[in-house]
Amino acid sequence: MENHSNLIRRNDKVWVKTYEKLGIQYDIDMPAANTSLIDIFEQNFTKHAGKTAFVCMDAKLSYEDLDRYSKQIAAYLQSLGLKKGDKVGVMMPNILQLPVAVLGVLRAGMTLVNVNPLYTSKELEHQLTDSDTKALFILENFAKTYEDIGKDLVDHVIVTSMGDLMSPLKGFIVNMVVRHVKKLVPDYNLKTSTNFKTALNRFSAKNYKRPDNICLDDIAVLQYTGGTTGVAKGAMLTHGNLVANLIQCDTYLGDAFDKFEGMDEQPVIMTALPLYHIFSFTVCGMFGLYRGCIGLLVPNPRDGASLIKAYKDYPPAFFPAVNTLFNALANSDPFKALDHSKLEMSMGGGMAVLKDTADKWQKITGNVIVQGYGLSETSPVASANPEGTGEFSGNIGLPMPATDMAILDEEGNEVALGERGEICVRGPQVMKGYWKRDDATAEVMTSDGYFRTVISA
Repeated sequence: MENHSNLIRRNDKVWVKTYEKLGIQYDIDMPAANTSLIDIFEQNFTKHAGKTAFVCMDAKLSYEDLDRYSKQIAAYLQSLGLKKGDKVGVMMPNILQLPVAVLGVLRAGMTLVNVNPLYTSKELEHQLTDSDTKALFILENFAKTYEDIGKDLVDHVIVTSMGDLMSPLKGFIVNMVVRHVKKLVPDYNLKTSTNFKTALNRFSAKNYKRPDNICLDDIAVLQYTGGTTGVAKGAMLTHGNLVANLIQCDTYLGDAFDKFEGMDEQPVIMTALPLYHIFSFTVCGMFGLYRGCIGLLVPNPRDGASLIKAYKDYPPAFFPAVNTLFNALANSDPFKALDHSKLEMSMGGGMAVLKDTADKWQKITGNVIVQGYGLSETSPVASANPEGTGEFSGNIGLPMPATDMAILDEEGNEVALGERGEICVRGPQVMKGYWKRDDATAEVMTSDGYFRTVISA
């Protein structure tokens, strides 16, 4: 990224007139170049202290808890001799330990590697090896997957149990059910691993040393993508990429949250999509913290009964999901019977939302699904439909603020209106490149900074 402090303008683009009609600001001000996600979240920990940050299975973490625990994890990682930019993997479903570990990694000045806990040993081996991961946080349910690789690929493994951040009694019961009733933890024997609670409690928050050399150009996350069409590649998402996408989402979609400003009630974000996926990571996890929301964590979105119970107990204001989840709920009688009056906005991503699904969802909830479009390489939101239009459009909407889109042919020339071509994206949310893959980076990036979306797939 260049010229972070400059106002980014694309006033020659036809969609800017639509922005003006909608009263949405198209230009964004990026913060100073020496800013990072650490600065963004420290401001919000202070702003929202005392409020709830995350809920999972009725167990809660406040913003103060999250601030303290993530400092403790950061201090632990720093004590291991890891340095700025070292890669740390997090392999968990949506449980309370995940945001603690994620923020601990980022606050330590290290690079987060989001890892799908459903990976096979072979897939996990590739990602850990390719990313040069030094430490790995992993839920015990998946420790056997790592063990089955057959060799120590990382220097430090930190194993957590489902109930580790719950109250002692609730955590004990949850762990008993997971291990012995549902039998979700295969036997494993990791000889050189550390328990998550041991790592968490080894240092106090006062031992944390805030890095002073992290800036917008530094890599915050390695997000692996493209494994379905070849070898998975790590998209290098910088602090600037992710900060930009937060600002873009807030500028474009923030009106749905503004009504909660100054109120005692916090907006709840239904976080059913896994946070290791970039759509949920940014739109649910990071944006929720940015706006002071409650992240309602659902460990297994396929467990319809648990998801519906969570929805009933903590009615969401914002529900990002994929078409399959929207459709499953729209065809569920228990879901139809719920109170949907708190739901301000539903957003579809990850795949195209079908009109039939959107129509059923609107009939049940009163919400028009706002469809967005993006990729891991765009942090991820590249375009979205404006909120509050009153109807489902079925298209990918307008480019996000400060974002260019062009339809190019194979030679990189812009095609005439209505002609077929490849969607190409240019903006502050576009990745720095692929980790250790200059060839792949050159293949997807044009000389004038557009990211070619089809080639990347």
